[in-house]
Amino acid sequence: MDVEFYDFRPAKLTLSNLKCGQANLLKLPFENSSIESLSCMHVVEHVGLEKYGDTFNPEGNLKAIAGLKRVLAVGERLLFVVLLGKIMKKNIHIRLWTF
Repeated sequence: MDVEFYDFRPAKLTLSNLKCGQANLLKLPFENSSIESLSCMHVVEHVGLEKYGDTFNPEGNLKAIAGLKRVLAVGERLLFVVLLGKIMKKNIHIRLWTF
């Protein structure tokens, strides 16, 4: 099975059947409804907080989620992982979700 891996900072991996590339979650380079299986793990809590060269945007996480929804094909799978918990100390580069 061929796998494509995209990150803001692309991984320098050489594995058979793996393609690595650069992508910005706010400007995903894919057609609408074109991805059958998508994972986004521990990324959106950083979007819009100026940690990785992006500009400050209090709704950066929501825009990132909208981008994922845009490219995911209807009825297909999304593995979405974020930090859950209570804020223990101020941390200016991540968001925490509560449950």
